[in-house]
Amino acid sequence: MNPMNKFILEVTIKNILVVIFFFTVLVPLMKNDLSSMSIEDKDIVLSMLGFLMAGAIVAAFELSYSRTDLNSPIQRWLAHGTKFVLFSGIGCLIYIAMWTVDLGGPTTLWAIGFPSMCVYTALFLHDFWDALST
Repeated sequence: MNPMNKFILEVTIKNILVVIFFFTVLVPLMKNDLSSMSIEDKDIVLSMLGFLMAGAIVAAFELSYSRTDLNSPIQRWLAHGTKFVLFSGIGCLIYIAMWTVDLGGPTTLWAIGFPSMCVYTALFLHDFWDALST
């Protein structure tokens, strides 16, 4: 298999695993924890999420395969692993934010949910663009 095709396949598998891990492991775990959140905690949670989300998104967009020696399996898998952890964490932060906003009503959920999904989708698209442009 062509090395570039193999690399794109690795990126694709990593992104599929992120989505599977998120929905099968992380969401059920978060549902249990978030069900005990009180409405009074909403403001604190949202302010913390803002800082965490900003840092994670900057890190995800800043990490580039172009600065990775793709011939080195260790560097390549560290890049994949780092992006896996970042994408999973960002998904969790989005989920927590949407859960917290839902405490305020369904109208605000849509107002936060749609842009959040756009950002999350952009992370995956950027990941493929970054892989193809390397």
